[in-house]
Amino acid sequence: MKYVNTIINVIYKLIVILFVEFTGLCNRCILYCMIDIDKLIGENLKRIRLAKGLTQDRLAEMVIIPKALISDTENNKRGIGKDIMSRICKALNIKPYEFYLEPDTPIIEDDLEKETLSTLREAKKFGIMVAEKIPEYGRFVIKEAKKSKTKKPDSL
Repeated sequence: MKYVNTIINVIYKLIVILFVEFTGLCNRCILYCMIDIDKLIGENLKRIRLAKGLTQDRLAEMVIIPKALISDTENNKRGIGKDIMSRICKALNIKPYEFYLEPDTPIIEDDLEKETLSTLREAKKFGIMVAEKIPEYGRFVIKEAKKSKTKKPDSL
C-alpha cells in the first residue's frame, strides 16, 4: 500500500508538471499550490502540535488514528483528508486555515494571547494604539525580572 501511494504521488506530480508545461502557467505557483501543500500542512501540524505540548502518540490517541499517520503527515510522506483534518482541528482546538499558514506565522497558544490580540484589535478600531506600548513595557518587565533573577516581577 505504501508503494502504491508513492507511485500515485509521483504520477500526480508528473501530471502537474506536464500541465504546467502545456499551459504555460507559472511553474512556481502551480507546483507550490499542487505539490507543496501536503508539506505545508505537515510542517504546520508539527508546529501546532509542539506548541500545544503534545506528542504524536497523544495526538493520535485524541484523534483516534494511528500514530504513523501523524508521523507520515508531518514528514510529508502522505497527506490527510478532510475528515482527519477536521478531527485534528477539533483535538487541537484550531481552525483548518491554520494548516495553510506560512511557517513563520505566530501561533496563538492560549486564551490569554487570544484575548490580548482581540483587545488590541478592538482598541485599534477606536484609534487607541495600545500595541505600540507593548514592546516597551515588555522590555521593562524583562529587565526588572532579570534584576530580581525571577521569571516575573512581584508587582506589575
